[in-house]
Amino acid sequence: MPKQINSFSGKNDKGFTLVEILVSLMLLLILVIAFVPLFTYVSQAIASNKARDVAVEIATQKMEEMRALPYIVMTEGLSIDTTKPQLGLKDGDPPGSIEPTQTITVNNRTYTINTDIAWGDNEKSFKIVSVSVESPGVFNEAVKIINRFDTMAAQEGVRVEPGSILVEVYNSKGEPLDESIQITIETSDLDETDYTIDGKALFTNLPSGAFEVKALVPANMVCHPDLTPQYDGSTRLITEHNVTVTYNKQAKVSFTMDRPAGINFYIKDQANNNISTNNNFVKNEFVFNWYESDPSHTMNITTRSVTNNELNNGKLDNAITNLWPEGTYIVSFRIDKKISDSDFRLYNAYYNDNIKLTAGTTKNITVNVDSPPIKVALLAKDSWVESRDAPWITYKARKWFDRSGNGYNAENTVNNDNLQPRWRKSDNTMVFESNAKQYLAIKSEAECKNNFTVFVSANPDEDHGLDAISNDPSNTLGTSGQKYLFYPSQKGDQAGMGISLGKNGVTVYEHGNNYMPAKARFDANLNRYSIIAVRYYHDPAGVVNPTPSIYVNGEHKTTGYPSNRTEVYSPLKIGGDLEVEGQQVWGYYRGNLRAVLIYDSPALDDFNIKAVSQYLYDNYR
Repeated sequence: MPKQINSFSGKNDKGFTLVEILVSLMLLLILVIAFVPLFTYVSQAIASNKARDVAVEIATQKMEEMRALPYIVMTEGLSIDTTKPQLGLKDGDPPGSIEPTQTITVNNRTYTINTDIAWGDNEKSFKIVSVSVESPGVFNEAVKIINRFDTMAAQEGVRVEPGSILVEVYNSKGEPLDESIQITIETSDLDETDYTIDGKALFTNLPSGAFEVKALVPANMVCHPDLTPQYDGSTRLITEHNVTVTYNKQAKVSFTMDRPAGINFYIKDQANNNISTNNNFVKNEFVFNWYESDPSHTMNITTRSVTNNELNNGKLDNAITNLWPEGTYIVSFRIDKKISDSDFRLYNAYYNDNIKLTAGTTKNITVNVDSPPIKVALLAKDSWVESRDAPWITYKARKWFDRSGNGYNAENTVNNDNLQPRWRKSDNTMVFESNAKQYLAIKSEAECKNNFTVFVSANPDEDHGLDAISNDPSNTLGTSGQKYLFYPSQKGDQAGMGISLGKNGVTVYEHGNNYMPAKARFDANLNRYSIIAVRYYHDPAGVVNPTPSIYVNGEHKTTGYPSNRTEVYSPLKIGGDLEVEGQQVWGYYRGNLRAVLIYDSPALDDFNIKAVSQYLYDNYR
């Protein structure tokens, strides 16, 4: 059997084929093309660096040129000689021989030299010199290469120091804050951070320019309310923008921060009970305002809603936190509540304009919300009026039932049909007829004194007399020409209040011994149903006697003169009064009436007067 011989050194005489050579050349070409942009970029980068070097050299030469000039040349009269070469700009201030802008060409590239020279201080003891050199970018001509150099020149013997920034941090008392606070100063090319010691941080050897100075408010502190526009809650940084640093000057920046205060509220009615809510409660909210020392510079801090559940509980722990602990807080609280035929309760706004707080503490405040009691509620619905048939198929009102729950009904029990107002069932209207002396008398227990509010929904048929309001304690003009929807009771040395209502307006009168003046008057065209309210207010200090104000459809129209008597009582007679021997009645109301509400002390505020008026307007006109 022949032996097989394997050889690994056999010689192959065949070369590369043409296809192999072409493939190799193609791969080589691809590699070369891939590296061409890199070579271009490197070339442009070298050219850009060279351009920057040239710009630096040009700026240096310009600085050297200016360094050789005299600082200032004076005339014999000791004024600056603008005709002589010196360190300054042509037609500039300071004046000199330097062109503000020059253009030169180096290696086929254009360079623009911008020079600025300014006085460093009011004494003109040194100058700030700035040179920038610009050139179109190598990669993109829209981009410029800019090199800027700043220096200063001074008169002989004047020492010029770099600028500095002193940052001071105070507490709410105006004392240096003892806690260490992080402070950062920034420009486009500088960023330094330091921490305060005894309320101060000093940054020195700073170049001239505009800085941002930032203080980091610790998590357990708040900043002064005036700094709120500069405060970023997400970073807890207060920023002072555009802090200017110049040679030989120290810029000062101050921040104020401290540990916050808070308030807990205990909400009660005027009987000191928790307020019971129902579906008629629409919105309840606190409004917080603050001023430091001048009440005319008051700012709103926040508004906080209160849920009905919180009202029922009566306590709002941490009702508002993170309050600045100095200055004065003004707090108002309002309950926006609807009125219904079965729920007349209202709450006047709570107001406290002198709340003081202390850093790091929470203050407890009891909010007693006044709830003026409803004394009388007479509403025109057939089931709430006791009437009887009278001749000519007419119904006469004997009794108008009080819906307040007090039982203070208005009635006329005189056995005389003519003296009782007509009850018109077709549209639920109490009608006081012309040429009749009709009236209804409210129980005397409903009488209120000095602070009360009276509402009516009425449509008068006739004009009434227009008497000028008077401060004369012996004025008796109310004895003729009036149409008394509410007749003023005769109260001897004190006064009863009444309302005369006509198509031409409304007037408030008072009645006592030799005393029946008009105390408030509003003239208007009242030829349809209107909601009239009269509020009597007596200030708690008793400095001003009870004073009437007139409202029409919820809007305040006028406030009259204070009473000449120290006590004023609410009316009890609707439409007029019963004429008896020895007692004359001056004027009866003529027109329609659909509602009477009387609220006792304290007098309702404007917000609630508007709410009651809206209820009557929607339901009883």
